[in-house]
Amino acid sequence: MSVEWSKIRPLVFSASSEDGTTYIYDLGQSLTKYVVEIHSNFNQGDTSDNDDISTDYNRRPSTTCLAFNPRQRALFATGNSNGTVHLW
Repeated sequence: MSVEWSKIRPLVFSASSEDGTTYIYDLGQSLTKYVVEIHSNFNQGDTSDNDDISTDYNRRPSTTCLAFNPRQRALFATGNSNGTVHLW
């Protein structure tokens, strides 16, 4: 669904899938295996207080956008198809 290269570490990028999973790769560690797997979920880390969000627990929302923070390297953000934003 989305791919984003780190602006600070040139060998690091993230990719997201339609099932709400985000993978972070570090090509300095492995050329084929991700180093971190993140799952979007309504129940954990949801920053939205919107009551209109569908509560279909069988399907996570798609992760449609990704962003590395160039100033605070420990922060990473994902945006989901239901309009929520997660800070990791």
